[in-house]
Amino acid sequence: MSIRFFEPPQDKIIDRFQQLESEFTQNRLIFNEWLQKAAVDLGASRRLFDVLHNDENSGVLLIHIIDNSTVKLNALIIYPQFRNKGIATRAMKMAVTDLLPDVSWYFTQCRSNDIRALRLEERVGFHRIGLLRHLRESADNILFAYNNKNEFSLETSRKLAIKLYSRPDQQLLIGDGTNA
Repeated sequence: MSIRFFEPPQDKIIDRFQQLESEFTQNRLIFNEWLQKAAVDLGASRRLFDVLHNDENSGVLLIHIIDNSTVKLNALIIYPQFRNKGIATRAMKMAVTDLLPDVSWYFTQCRSNDIRALRLEERVGFHRIGLLRHLRESADNILFAYNNKNEFSLETSRKLAIKLYSRPDQQLLIGDGTNA
């Protein structure tokens, strides 16, 4: 069983994304936010990859490259017919080890009540570093960090998270629940 990533040509990303948006209405918030940002910055910093399992398109990975050492994994969505086969775990592990091997820090988040996503992040080796409260949506996300160089530091990951996630429409709670 093989997993690999395919990146559609840059000029086809918006079309591909709009196709995905219509197929997956439950992920509309993720898609809309990513698409709006991609429309402004369609350069190399925001990328979409199709997840191929045995050469069959089984999902999509959306990432945001912050700089040479830091990446946000915005979404990994495995299509329903491919779920519960270990594809998400293998795809996420490959994303943090093989897709961009020079990157040191990966950050991701998931809803605090999404047990499957929480287990996935931990299975892959991500560390919980805080809580991200989305004020407009009245929703809480658990924030995770992963270091690809086996140099994980809770203090360093939290400092990076403060830079990455400080916005007026969300509240970042680090560690013991104090405001960042």
